[in-house]
Amino acid sequence: MMPKMCSISALIFQANFDELVENLRIYLLNKGKGFDKSEKGTLDVLLEVNEMCSSKQGVKSSSAPVFKYEEFGKPLSVNYASVNTSALVIFKSKDAAPYSMLIVCGDVINFKNVPINNMSQAVLNLISVYYVIDRHYPAMFGILLLVERYCLCAVGAATKGGQVGDTSRWKNFVNEFDAFVSSQQAAKGNI
Repeated sequence: MMPKMCSISALIFQANFDELVENLRIYLLNKGKGFDKSEKGTLDVLLEVNEMCSSKQGVKSSSAPVFKYEEFGKPLSVNYASVNTSALVIFKSKDAAPYSMLIVCGDVINFKNVPINNMSQAVLNLISVYYVIDRHYPAMFGILLLVERYCLCAVGAATKGGQVGDTSRWKNFVNEFDAFVSSQQAAKGNI
């Protein structure tokens, strides 16, 4: 069960998100994939993990990725025909923090020039839109479910057995990731 929303602040979400992303970075590094610690690197981590924990079954070819990177001042390539709400994160430059985002909800409504300072805010904004428009994330956006369960729910909510609708690919990723994090914590305790 999700804790009361009043007990989840932006600071708590940010701390939970930062811890999750750091653990994901270490996990991916262990698998031979390194990512820098910039906000663009965080976006790359999220996209890589999304590939690992999402189901592609039944995905239409017109579907947009959950997050897409664009650079400020350059023409944007936006897929308004996608059936799934997605986010276009705009950076001032490759090395800078994100500047703003565009949340594309297909032909329903789009949210333009949403100001953000980091990827945590971008993810929280996209999750918020899903809470309003459609409470269920597409199976191809497993990263959103992962962030929700690790950053918005009570500790351990991601691993207390899957819920109805969770794909087996997502459950398998969570089991492997949690085993890795547990072994890392045990190794720290033995040092």
